[in-house]
Amino acid sequence: MTTSAEVSDLLRNGKNSAVEFKRDDVGTASRETTREEETRLRQQAGVGRYEMRAVPQTGLGNLDLSLLDNYFRVVLRREAPKESGEWTRVLANLGFLDERAGRPATVAGLLLFGRNPNRQLPQAGIAAVSFPSRDEDGDPTDEEVIRGPLVSRLSTSGQIEEKGVIDHALDFVRRNVGTRAWLEGGRRRQRCALPPEAIREAVVNAVMHRDYAHETAEVEISLYRDRLEVVSPGRLPNGVTVERMKEGRRVPRNELLRDVLRDYRQVERLGMGVRNRIISAMRRDNCTEPELVEEEHRFTARLWKAPRGAPASWQPTEEAPHRPLLDRDPEVPGSVRRRSALSSGRQRQPQQDSLGHPARGGRHPSPSPAGVSR
Repeated sequence: MTTSAEVSDLLRNGKNSAVEFKRDDVGTASRETTREEETRLRQQAGVGRYEMRAVPQTGLGNLDLSLLDNYFRVVLRREAPKESGEWTRVLANLGFLDERAGRPATVAGLLLFGRNPNRQLPQAGIAAVSFPSRDEDGDPTDEEVIRGPLVSRLSTSGQIEEKGVIDHALDFVRRNVGTRAWLEGGRRRQRCALPPEAIREAVVNAVMHRDYAHETAEVEISLYRDRLEVVSPGRLPNGVTVERMKEGRRVPRNELLRDVLRDYRQVERLGMGVRNRIISAMRRDNCTEPELVEEEHRFTARLWKAPRGAPASWQPTEEAPHRPLLDRDPEVPGSVRRRSALSSGRQRQPQQDSLGHPARGGRHPSPSPAGVSR
């Protein structure tokens, strides 16, 4: 068997030599490693990340400098580069361009800010489909192939001006997931069929943590009458199991994607979104347990609209009603909500925009305000 040190040396030297594998059912055999296996070996050896790979025949021109300027000025609240040479230097330092000769774009740079990421990365984007029944029998009622950069363009107040892949995907779910309506005290009540925070976390996790070494597979979103399924190509990162994930284990596969999406407030600061947003929200909303399933080449998050086997008359409880999917979280860019003023007798916090920055004309908050965990 090849030792961990030998694997590390092979990968550091950029070689993809024959590696010996042993399985109980077939014995020992030597063969060439696949791209997916090489990526997992890199993770094991602590060498490199696929998101940081240079993409051949690309460069600064393949990145949307207007979207990057928006990221610098609106999201990071810092001055953006002005000249192409300065852009190249800064983006290489941030990991969006590779530092080797020619400054090719990295996988992460194209995914986040690419002009047309799918030209170089066919696995980028999301395939979304909605079926009227509990399976795939019959024609879909809606389907869309979602392409483009992951992030959205924002106004100076944090409102979405041009949607990226993530927000387009959430729009697709919103218009197809359906609502649950019931009569209460003679009044018709209605709300989204699934908790919005669980939907958002499932979609964001899929594009953020998927294995982009699977170059022929894209993230899949499928809606059925009774559930939502989000399929992410690739297995969980090394060291992560479904049970560890439920307990809050954090081993990011794509660290740069995570950091930038965190800048956009799409990612929970503590990195425990599965436990805090999906599992807790589903239990609170409709008393169901999300199904998190790891298979050989994919990971599926399955969210049920009602307890399995529940009668057609079943309705959710009203203990913790959630807002419609159209509304956005106060910690997410584009939010139309603001944190409410503190109760009387406590000092009012300075107004902030949807990215958590001080509103224009207002004072900066104190250095250590009480944080709001995502």
